[in-house]
Amino acid sequence: MEEEIASDGPQYYVDFEGDGGGRHSMPVMVAWRQCHEHRPAEAASAAQDSDPLETVAQIANHCSETADYLLEDTPLKEAIFRVLLLGGNEPMTAQQVSEALTSRWAMSAYPRDLSPRVIGRLLEYSENYGVVAVAEPEPEPEPIVVEEEDDEEEATE
Repeated sequence: MEEEIASDGPQYYVDFEGDGGGRHSMPVMVAWRQCHEHRPAEAASAAQDSDPLETVAQIANHCSETADYLLEDTPLKEAIFRVLLLGGNEPMTAQQVSEALTSRWAMSAYPRDLSPRVIGRLLEYSENYGVVAVAEPEPEPEPIVVEEEDDEEEATE
């Protein structure tokens, strides 16, 4: 039952406009997730000026396929962040992230609980990675109905 709840839960993505929980520059955080071939040589100064959208495209198209992009011993929050990036930062549910990690780490020597329930909890508390839930649309406001008084009733009184 919990698995079903997690699969229907909110979707998450990396908010590049945010501040990485107040401690990190998002362009730098994303740039340092590239493979060694594409990582900026000038370190933080070049990474700070990089475009996170271009960097994510590079990660999705090339870096995520390298052997060391998502190693089996990667800490789980870091792995979740990397899965969101390798998916082009398209919003994902805890179920989708769980499935991505399970398929990549199917034969892992480091068994961990990758259930949607665990992944969902980590997604909820990943502000330091800039991970946020997709805002749910606000409900349409109820129209205000103004009842018009009947002029004829007023005239007879």
